[in-house]
Amino acid sequence: MLLKAVPREIDALLLEGTILGQEGTVRTEKEIYEEAYEICCDTKGPVLACQSGQNIDRLCAFFKAVKRAGRLFLVDPYMAYVLDSLYMPGRINIPTVSRNQPSMRVFYPRYIPQQDVAYRYGRYKIAVEK
Repeated sequence: MLLKAVPREIDALLLEGTILGQEGTVRTEKEIYEEAYEICCDTKGPVLACQSGQNIDRLCAFFKAVKRAGRLFLVDPYMAYVLDSLYMPGRINIPTVSRNQPSMRVFYPRYIPQQDVAYRYGRYKIAVEK
């Protein structure tokens, strides 16, 4: 049902929920990283990943795959805020927008409910056209 409503412009869509309906062993983050990397290399257009902003291990795996593939990694303002809040130099080494230019940028949707948090990343904003 949902697949009938997917816009034709989307070339690849990665969805969180890697163990839903899966029997047997659960894939490791390393396996998911390798698969994401292959998808990024094999897909000419945008590759979208839909996941929880609090799943930091998965976000890091996707970021590493995207960076290794030479692609641009986009986060929304909320994810940028979560990453900045958790980053601790020398203790918690996770990607942040300010430390990963130009390979990580912030995508702003048309409507942003928490503008005070969201607009702190305005200098890293990327437009839909890019």
